[in-house]
Amino acid sequence: MKFENAAAIPCAGFTAWQILSRKIPVKPDQTLLVHGGAGGVGGFAVQMGRYLGLKVLTTCSAANFLAVKKLGADHLIDYTSEDVSALVNEITNGRGVDIVINTIDSDSATQDLKRVAFGGHLACVAGFPDFSKIEPFTRAISIHESALGGAHLSGDRTAQADLARMGKELIELVREEKLSPMLTKVISLEEIPQALISLSQRHVRGKIVARPDF
Repeated sequence: MKFENAAAIPCAGFTAWQILSRKIPVKPDQTLLVHGGAGGVGGFAVQMGRYLGLKVLTTCSAANFLAVKKLGADHLIDYTSEDVSALVNEITNGRGVDIVINTIDSDSATQDLKRVAFGGHLACVAGFPDFSKIEPFTRAISIHESALGGAHLSGDRTAQADLARMGKELIELVREEKLSPMLTKVISLEEIPQALISLSQRHVRGKIVARPDF
């Protein structure tokens, strides 16, 4: 594998894989809603959902529809112009989705509480929902936190070793062409500041990798 492709896998790939292979008991034919399907975590999650046999719904801008469709999304929702909750309700015949991966923020995660089916799962990458917006003991929703850095800070060697196992698993999936690293741009060391600005604005498709020219 090229070093650039290997470098594109963490941390976004690890985040999505931790959720779908460690935290949630995924079953084929379940429905998965991925926010930000054109981004790093979202793009990996869409591909992994397809690989695991899930029906994948994702939000992204219309400009990214074709690229995200190629990753394996079954339903594309333009979050800039469409009612996400209404379309999720329509696609699932009013049931809601089995799994949501929220990569946006707490406000969006709060809206997801209404999009998850009874007994479903909400995985939070960028903030927890406002739990006061849901009546306790009525929906049986499971909430999951993804925090890769916590594995290092915890000092838990079991958790740290699992990061290495996830890396090996993802490398094999990429080598077998079951997963794309979504490498869209290779930049120089000097270009990193501008790339970070672009990433902070959340309008980057796929993964950017810096290759220092030593």
